[in-house]
Amino acid sequence: MVVEAAAGGNPNLGQRILTPASSTHGE
Repeated sequence: MVVEAAAGGNPNLGQRILTPASSTHGE
């Protein structure tokens, strides 16, 4: 998934990106 790739292949980060709070962090 693109989200996982953006997270560097980390499932944990991928889930964070899906959250609005993380969207603000830009992680």
